[in-house]
Amino acid sequence: MEAVDLQYLVDHVEKKESKAHVVYLGTSGQDLYREMLEDDINTAIEGLDVTPVWYDAFADGRVFASRYAVSTIPAILFFRRGNLEVQMGGFVPAHVLREVAEKASRAPLQEMIEKLRAEQGDDE
Repeated sequence: MEAVDLQYLVDHVEKKESKAHVVYLGTSGQDLYREMLEDDINTAIEGLDVTPVWYDAFADGRVFASRYAVSTIPAILFFRRGNLEVQMGGFVPAHVLREVAEKASRAPLQEMIEKLRAEQGDDE
């Protein structure tokens, strides 16, 4: 997973003409989840038109993280056409990552999230 800077996120992730991206927000220090989640993310997006990137959430004084109200690090953010579609914090099971990545690569995600929440009985 390529490490990127804030300018890359602005130029390639947040623009309307951008392809789908999954952004892993971690830390440059000891990130206990990074290796495991990076493997799961790469597996989840295999064969999909989704670009994975890694960003140090503290590199810019949390400007990017604050823009999307990220309160938990690590966080995984799925963008499509410059819009944040899904934000997940902490550890996320690989099968959930795959479902979300499939939708992020081709369709709006809000319907899928509502469906998953309804199936799980999650009213949040």
